[in-house]
Amino acid sequence: MVSALIDHDTKHWKADLVKRIFLPFEADTILSIPLSYTLPDDKLIWMGNRRGEFTVRSAYYVALPIVESIQEGESSCGDPRTQLWKKVWHFNLPSKIRIFAWRACMNALPTMLNLKIRGVCTEAICPTCDQCIENTSHAFLECDTPRSIWSLWSGRPAFLENRQADIVDVALHVICNGSSQDLETFFVTAWYIWFNRNQIVFESTSLLPSQIWDSALRLAKDFKGALSPVVQLHDCRTTHWSLPPPGFYKVQVHGASSLDCLSSSIGVIIGDSSGHVTAALSRPLPACYSPEAAEAIALEHGIILAHEMNIPHVLLESDSLSTVQSIHAKKTGGPLGHIFGGIHSSLRQFSSWSLHHLKRDRNRAAHDLAQLAKSTGTSQVWKGTTPPLPRVLFPPDPS
Repeated sequence: MVSALIDHDTKHWKADLVKRIFLPFEADTILSIPLSYTLPDDKLIWMGNRRGEFTVRSAYYVALPIVESIQEGESSCGDPRTQLWKKVWHFNLPSKIRIFAWRACMNALPTMLNLKIRGVCTEAICPTCDQCIENTSHAFLECDTPRSIWSLWSGRPAFLENRQADIVDVALHVICNGSSQDLETFFVTAWYIWFNRNQIVFESTSLLPSQIWDSALRLAKDFKGALSPVVQLHDCRTTHWSLPPPGFYKVQVHGASSLDCLSSSIGVIIGDSSGHVTAALSRPLPACYSPEAAEAIALEHGIILAHEMNIPHVLLESDSLSTVQSIHAKKTGGPLGHIFGGIHSSLRQFSSWSLHHLKRDRNRAAHDLAQLAKSTGTSQVWKGTTPPLPRVLFPPDPS
């Protein structure tokens, strides 16, 4: 039974047991399913739409791609380029690199051969080596200049040495045998190879292979560095919360999932109407979940912490509008229906409660507690004490 795979004390999957019983890809799928802390009864859920309810319309959209794949005679793996397109459009690189990668794989670059085919020019000789016909494979893989550049890549795929491969073959090989960063390195370097080729054509100048390689690495590094979050001091006028009414406790929650989908974490902070921090929680989750799932789990754990503190009247706040709307709509279907159901069950134990949406900049304490869990990898709970975060993030000092 499924219940045998769940630790009823921690409310987590028994990861070691799941990995022993199932194949690796099956185990990964199971462990990525979030569990409700209340462990509600089993329920059949239709995965064809977000509501979790079967409709003929949703069944049509589920069946359509299956029928089309059969009609097109695709293998069970489908078109291998589908995964390539997904990788390309999610590159952590400038848009010009993503567009270039797509054009290169579609043979849509103005190589000399393509220009000759279109009647733009009469010769198709490579402007870089002035010896061979320039098609896409030659421009990026076969010509002496790109081969000199690829030789500088210490971790280059061996497939780059294959004279019969084209740029799509190499990209698919990297997907199967390398990392996302390897694929980004391949295409950002290819972009610089093409940039250098255009410099030869239009400016009669050329960079050295080492300069091209260094420029490619620098472009990727600078772009990612520009996207890195900058730590800023928060204005106390916009970050601290407003006090709840007398007799009520405010519970603010936040769930976070990393962009690389390696981890998820939650943060909870509880304060009273006098401005005292009553309790707080910083906890990494056992798997990487969707942002929606992380936010729902954060709300559930905020409610649980409030129960542990014997709080009868709560004002709950989350910066996830979809989570707040789902709770108010009493949704119990869809992939997160079991968590929403557990939340509804737990809310009934309060004497009174309300749930509101707030902007992210008004939820900095819970947000930073979630980030603390991500950085430390440990679960921490504070009861009657204040967590180690800047004072400006907490309720106004009653003194």
